[in-house]
Amino acid sequence: MLRELQQRLMQQQTLIDAQQRQIDRLVQMVEGSRSSAPSSAAPASTASNSAVAPAPAVNPPAVNPPSTPVVASRFEGIKLTLGGSLRTTLMTTSARAQPDGSPFFLLPKVPGVPQGSTKLDARPSSILLGIDGLRTGDYQAGGLLVFNMNNGDLFSPGYGLTPVLALAELRNASERYAIGLQEDVFSPRMPKMVDTISALAGSGNPGNSTRTQLRAERYITLGDRDRLTLVVAAADSTSSNIKPQTSTENVGFPNLESRVLWSAGGTDASAWVPGNDYELGASGVVGRFRTFSASGAFSAFKTDMWGVSLDGRWRLSRQFAVQGELFTGSALGAYLGGVFQTVNPTTQRPVRASGGWGEAMWYWQPTLHTHMGYGVDKPRSGNLFPGAFSRNETGFLNLIWDPSAHAQYAVEATWRRTRYEGLPRNQGLGLMLSSELRF
Repeated sequence: MLRELQQRLMQQQTLIDAQQRQIDRLVQMVEGSRSSAPSSAAPASTASNSAVAPAPAVNPPAVNPPSTPVVASRFEGIKLTLGGSLRTTLMTTSARAQPDGSPFFLLPKVPGVPQGSTKLDARPSSILLGIDGLRTGDYQAGGLLVFNMNNGDLFSPGYGLTPVLALAELRNASERYAIGLQEDVFSPRMPKMVDTISALAGSGNPGNSTRTQLRAERYITLGDRDRLTLVVAAADSTSSNIKPQTSTENVGFPNLESRVLWSAGGTDASAWVPGNDYELGASGVVGRFRTFSASGAFSAFKTDMWGVSLDGRWRLSRQFAVQGELFTGSALGAYLGGVFQTVNPTTQRPVRASGGWGEAMWYWQPTLHTHMGYGVDKPRSGNLFPGAFSRNETGFLNLIWDPSAHAQYAVEATWRRTRYEGLPRNQGLGLMLSSELRF
C-alpha cells in the first residue's frame, strides 16, 4: 500500500514538472521571441488605396502548474496546456482616431466634424493552446495555437476567433524547425505598450504580423553567457491576416526573411528589468507580389518588395533599460511599414519609407514599471498620390502594475500626429485604461 502511494506521488510530481516546463516554454515562445507579443492585421483606411493595419497582438498568459492536466489529448504521450487572457480596455481620444478602440493613425481633420471618441472593448482577449508531443531522437515535437477575440476586421465591432499562431515544431537545445502560421522574422522587436494592438505599427514599427512560414533557427553559444541566434524563413507572400486595399496576389515565389541576433550577458536574477543585458539584431526581407484591378481600372503589374532593420536593447542598471529599432525599405505595407502603403497604383511605383522607434523603461518595483517611447514612419513624398499617408508618428507614456502572475492593470497616455498628401493633417491625445485577468 505504501509503495503504491509513493509511486502515485512520484507520477504526480513528474506530471507537474513536465507541465511547468511546458508553461515556461510557452511564455518564452510568445513573450520572449518578440520581447512582448505577436500580432495579426486587417484593412486600415479608405484614405489610401494600399493601406493595411495589424490585428491585436497576443498578450501571453501567465499560469501556475495545475495538479492535473488542463486538457486531455486523444493520443497517449501528447500533453496539452490551455491558457489565455480576459482583457478589457477603455480608450478615449481627442481627435478622430482609426480605429477608435486602438488607434494606428488619425483621420484628416474635417471642418465642422466633431473630434474625439470613447471606446470600451474586450477584443484584446486571447486563447492559447500549447502542445508537447513525443521525442524523436534528440528533438522534442510540439506546437502552439493562439487566437485573438476579434473577427479579423479591426473596423468592425464584432467578436470572433482570429488565428494568430498555428504552428508545429521540432526543437532541441541548439536548433528549431517550425512550419505554420508564425511571427515575422523581419523586424520582430516590439515596444512595451498598454495598447498591444497597434504598438507603434505604422509609426516606425514594421514586422510583428504573422504569416505562414517554413522556418529554421540555430542557436550558437558564445562563451559562458552570450548567444548568437540565426533565423531563416520562406514565408507566404500574401499574408492572410494583412489585407491591402488594392487586390494583390503572389507571383509563385515566397518571401525570404532572415535575422541575426546577438544576446549578451544572459539574464540577471537580481535585476528588476527582465531579459538579457544586451541585445543587437539585424533582419531583412525580400519578395515580390502582383497588383491588379478587379474592375480593369489599370493593368496588372509586379512589384519588388524589400526591407532591412536594425534593433537593439540595453539594460543599463537593475531598474533602467532602453530599446529601439530602425528600418528602411520599399513596398512594406504587408509588413506594417510605410504607414501600411505598398504601391502607387497610378504610377505603379513602390512606396519607399524609413522610420523607427525608441523606448526607455524604468522599474519602480519588479511589479510596477513605466515605459516611455516615440516612433515615426516617413514615406517618401515622390512615391505618394493625393490622399496617401505622408507621415505618421506616435508618442506614449504608461504605468503598468502586475500585482500577480494572474492580473495586470495599466494606464497609458498617447500623442499622435498624421499627415496626408493634399489633405489636412490631424493630431491629438489619447488615454487608455486596461484590466487583464490571465489563466
